[in-house]
Amino acid sequence: MPVSDATFSMPGVASGIDWGTMADTILKKARKVEEPWTKEKDTLEVKINLYTELTTLMKTMRTAIDPLRLESTFKAKTAEFAVLSSGTSDSKGILTADVLATASLASHEIKVVQKAVAQTCYSEQFSNAVGTSGSFSILVGGRKGTITVTAADTLETIAQKINAAKDVTIDPSTGEAYGNALGVTASVFDNRLVIRSSSSGLGNTSDSTVIVRGTGTTDSLGYTYAPDAPSSGTIVSVKDAGGTTYTKDVDFTVSAGSDQITWIGSAPSAGTSYTVNYEVNSNAFTFTGDAPLLTTLGLATSGANYTAPQDAQLVVDGQTVTRSSNDIDDLITGVKLHIKGPGTVRMDIVQDAEKAVKGINEFVTAYNKVMDWINTRLSEKEVQAESTDDEKKTVATSEEFRTKFGALHGDSLLWQLKSQLRSLVMNPVPASYSSKTGTKAVLGTIGAEGLANEGEFRISVGDVSASIAIKPADSLSDIASRINSSTALRYDANGKAYTTPLATAKVTSNKLVITAATGKTFSLKDSSDALQYVGLNDSVTMLFQLGLATESTDKGKSGKLEFNESSFMSAIKENGDTVAALMTTAMKNMNTYIGNMVDASTTQVGTATGTKGRIISQIKSLESRVDDIDERISNYEAQLAVRMKGLYKQYSAAETQLAKLQQQASWLSSALATLNSKTSSSSSSSSS
Repeated sequence: MPVSDATFSMPGVASGIDWGTMADTILKKARKVEEPWTKEKDTLEVKINLYTELTTLMKTMRTAIDPLRLESTFKAKTAEFAVLSSGTSDSKGILTADVLATASLASHEIKVVQKAVAQTCYSEQFSNAVGTSGSFSILVGGRKGTITVTAADTLETIAQKINAAKDVTIDPSTGEAYGNALGVTASVFDNRLVIRSSSSGLGNTSDSTVIVRGTGTTDSLGYTYAPDAPSSGTIVSVKDAGGTTYTKDVDFTVSAGSDQITWIGSAPSAGTSYTVNYEVNSNAFTFTGDAPLLTTLGLATSGANYTAPQDAQLVVDGQTVTRSSNDIDDLITGVKLHIKGPGTVRMDIVQDAEKAVKGINEFVTAYNKVMDWINTRLSEKEVQAESTDDEKKTVATSEEFRTKFGALHGDSLLWQLKSQLRSLVMNPVPASYSSKTGTKAVLGTIGAEGLANEGEFRISVGDVSASIAIKPADSLSDIASRINSSTALRYDANGKAYTTPLATAKVTSNKLVITAATGKTFSLKDSSDALQYVGLNDSVTMLFQLGLATESTDKGKSGKLEFNESSFMSAIKENGDTVAALMTTAMKNMNTYIGNMVDASTTQVGTATGTKGRIISQIKSLESRVDDIDERISNYEAQLAVRMKGLYKQYSAAETQLAKLQQQASWLSSALATLNSKTSSSSSSSSS
């Protein structure tokens, strides 16, 4: 800490000299040595604060980049609907859809004939106990649960018993019982017991059971549902271990509600195994058991209190399909349909660029804030001490601004940063792909697409590549086959050579799709325009082709960006894969560069360890210089403190000596006065 301006208070009592003021004057002159150090420190701290501001802006830009590094941002798809049937104008009452990036851009006509409905049964109304006893069974597909009712039971307790019921099936191989939930739920509403299938529609489940042939005419199937009832299940086939098939109603019969198969013709040999394959309407339920109890409760699978199960039925591009659920994801790749009600719509799968446009706008905003900050810092000049008052007034009124003004004027790091950021958005972007789809459909041969002579292109994965020949008579399948037969030479850990496919290729929707191995990327290079005939040429290689360009108002001098949304929309609709690859590659490069500027992690350079980020490294360097100056000032102040003590001791000794001299002078003065007095007295006596 600096020595206090008031070094010490030492008025000269004896001498009348202000020793403290003398010491302060000496120390004040000595402290002039510190002034350039303090000024340098202030400048360094201003630069530290400015670089910290820049770091914050760069990190904000990095955050804006994050979604733009993902291909899913640019490959997002959505469904647009047009109602084709009369009676409604809102497609949401007919059909909605969730669309994944894997969906193909296409148009589909979809007619919803009916939606899936869950089976439901309502009992009679009971306000108190049902007043009767007995038992009934609920059969659901291949499952059966038995509910025992007492006269004291209410609808609530019966509902609890139904919800707790388990299927009890005898395993024919072990004779042991096993069970699962029935697949129905029970509740009470308006004093009625409501039994509802847990899933909508009829449902369809294929299953099988292995039977050991007995010695009689009948064998136990091992399940207790009504196997031949349309709402429960149907036996599809019966085969023995040798592959012989037995036909229902020719070789065997099954009675509805029975768990036995009766042989009437050819049959497997006694003791041999055979398999019964069957299909079950897994969601539909029926009632069996105590008829009077069921009548009292009013439980039936017909009548006003009953809703039959119903599968969803729709016609997709002329093909009729049924599903037990209203949520269907196995008809159109990458699309999950949600059926709402009857009607006909046209569903267009289109590019959804909303997320991408939003992300790019946020990036441009963050990027331009960085450029504005850099341009301001580079252009402002430090106010010189000799500047006129009027010149100083025109700079700024804010003390904070005046402090920062001109501190980074002409800073080389800022110039480099501006230049590199401009290069990253203005120079061509060499995109690589893990997979790539041709942008146009090719029907027939490549010659039909305009290829008159043979050509070739090169596919590279890592440090290996292969040339792929293209002939006019080739189809896309021919080209795919050549790609698939191209291999790369590799070596295992023991140095043994082996080959692996360079990439895989297939033809989908008359387009060539190339995919690299997991974790690999590939690039395509064309010296003969061969790629353009299969729709794989990358005509888009620069961001300005996607609507990202430097501001036109100042001819790009500022380095700030403008974003033309219409240009971007045109590009992504025409060539979504290339746009995705180009943007993600550019943003990954930008992210890497920002990391090299603001990453605070350490990196090894030779034998030395340093901070990875150049701006952070610059801040640390400046902070180190501030620490050095603080140490220098502290050491100098320590020297001044020692000097202050020396002056105190020196001035104290001088004051003491002066006091002694004053005492001696006073004594001499007194002695002289006394002597003079005696001399005067003697003279007077002599005169008289």
